[in-house]
Formats: sequence, structure tokens, C-alpha cells
Amino acid sequence: MKTEHTTSLEMGTESVGFYLSRASIAFRELLKQSLEESSLHGHIKPVMGNLMFALYEQDGQTKTELAQKLHLSKMTITRLVRDVENRNWLKPLLTIAMVELPGFY
Repeated sequence: MKTEHTTSLEMGTESVGFYLSRASIAFRELLKQSLEESSLHGHIKPVMGNLMFALYEQDGQTKTELAQKLHLSKMTITRLVRDVENRNWLKPLLTIAMVELPGFY
């Protein structure tokens, strides 16, 4: 006699992944709301932190690698890189993140 045994953490809305995803969404919304209410609104986008952290973790990534890691399109990565560069937060990133497709920005 074969029985299926699963814990409640392995099923649907009871999964750990489900709760982590919900927490991530709630955090992003709180961050967005906080930025909108602050003097930083219009200057910082929540996703900029993701880009900067990805570059901190591994320098010299291509646009494709960054797009895959951050689950964003290459066009979005290009815009983010430009925004970060225009703010002079990091040394020019185009030479780091865009080398694989020269002229594609």
C-alpha cells in the first residue's frame, strides 16, 4: 500500500516559496511607497539597488547576464545603466555591462 505524504509547506499556498514571494512583493511595494513619499522620489528606483548589488556581487557582467540574473529585458538594463551612470554613482558601466553588443543602446 503506497501512501503519499507531504507536509503543508510543500502544498500550494502553504509553500515556503509562496510566502517568500509574497514577502518580496510587499517589501517592494513598501519601498516604492517610501520613495514616493520622500525627497528621493524621481531620483531613485527600487530596481536600481538590484542592479548595483548584482554588479557588486560580480564585476564585468554583460547586459545579457544582468538581464537574466535580474529577470529584466536588455532594454530595461540599458535604461537602468544609463540612469545609474547619469547620477555618477558608479564608474561608467557601459564598458562593463554592454561590451557584448557595441552600439546597442
